Amino acid sequence: MRCLLIVFALLLAGCELADTISGLGADDLAMARKAHSERNWPLAERLLGRYLREEQHPEKRWEAWQLLLAALNGARQESRASLECLELMLIEYERDEARVAEILAAMGKYNEALRHYDKAANAWSAYVELAGVDAGAKLEGLRNLARDQLAQRHFDAAEETLQQCMALPLPDSRKTWCMLDLADASMSKGQFQETADLCQQILDSEPDEQIMGQAAWLRGDALEQLGDLRGALAQFEQGRDSYPNPAVMDNRIAWLKKQLKIK
Repeated sequence: MRCLLIVFALLLAGCELADTISGLGADDLAMARKAHSERNWPLAERLLGRYLREEQHPEKRWEAWQLLLAALNGARQESRASLECLELMLIEYERDEARVAEILAAMGKYNEALRHYDKAANAWSAYVELAGVDAGAKLEGLRNLARDQLAQRHFDAAEETLQQCMALPLPDSRKTWCMLDLADASMSKGQFQETADLCQQILDSEPDEQIMGQAAWLRGDALEQLGDLRGALAQFEQGRDSYPNPAVMDNRIAWLKKQLKIK
């Protein structure tokens, strides 16, 4: 509850921060910047807590919040205290949609780091509903939402989310990632033929190398699950050079050749 102890009491309850830094100067924000650059996280936290109690200028307050988040992460490398701050920020900036979008995106990522996939999904769901989020940002938000739904084994919800992703007014080349995620969701459900068909559509569209490698791996895996070992082998061989880790492909190829008694 570190952020609540530093800020919540100061902002909402009006409590006084113990003046352990008296005499250090009036410009707490400037000194917090210096403490941040020196990675003196405890001092930065104390300075920023006092600053946020007193400062009213929106832009300066936003900077102070960002520095406080950085200090909390630098001190402990964990997400709980950061989430507490983000919740307070969400209250403060509830009428500033652009900043609400930033806060919700951060809440989604921090909750994912804690494996709180239900809360992460809630954050991304709110994010993609914001009117000011453009189609490109919405695509990434929907992909994140679907990933968190899959982590909870909410397969139907994830598929619906990815269908929304694929319906966005964006070039097909951008939306190919959504189709790849949808294929991955189908694989998780054991729908191997649907996975293979979706991946074939992706490969036929001649995507960039990164997507091609992922689609080749997924299609090969699906074909292997369907019992088509020769088709799986051909797919792995075809996609080997596009896959991020060719050695993994090599192992799969070697195993299939052994099963098929191919030298």
